Amino acid sequence: MHVWTGRIPDASRRSGRLRAARQVLAESAFSPAILDRDPAGIPRVRSADSATGNGPTDRPDAPVAVSWSHSGDELAVVVADLGPVGVDLELITGRTPPERELGLVLRHARVRLRPPGCDAWCEWTVVEALVKAARCGLIGLITGRLLVIERGAGIEHTPIGQPLIGRESPTEHFAVTTQRTSGAADSPANQHQRWRIHHQHNGSRRLTVVVPG
Repeated sequence: MHVWTGRIPDASRRSGRLRAARQVLAESAFSPAILDRDPAGIPRVRSADSATGNGPTDRPDAPVAVSWSHSGDELAVVVADLGPVGVDLELITGRTPPERELGLVLRHARVRLRPPGCDAWCEWTVVEALVKAARCGLIGLITGRLLVIERGAGIEHTPIGQPLIGRESPTEHFAVTTQRTSGAADSPANQHQRWRIHHQHNGSRRLTVVVPG
């Protein structure tokens, strides 16, 4: 897994974020590959051979997942060989803590998503990254179609690449299990999924990466 954070001049524009994410991908171990969006608008990575017929020889065959998030003029991009993956970055200076929003979004959750010793903004980044990875949006949690049913210890592994938001900031690791509630009782949609959470906070920045496992 590769995580990149930094400032870009056009972070507020979709085209600017896509261009920066493509550059991050090009400089990662997962290159050569093509980054675009699927018909639903979700970012996807395709191997070079699927787009051009010329297969790369130096990247794994496993599907590659990507996610990015921006706040102000800062962008966070995560690329992983196991997906789906989600990331959320928040710059919190001058912003009101999202306590009410958390109460609404997590009203069906059986466990809280706040990392140890962290604030509401930390928990909000976990929520946002989780729904990106689960591909359900905030509405999935609000309506109870995605339930957070269990929380446990995570694997103490910090993603490689640029430090999330600074080496002086410890990374909190934990895991949660979710369950989708749509479809028949024996439907694959009702299977449980375990997610690994990696979270850092440093001053005015909050950052969370969510991957399967």
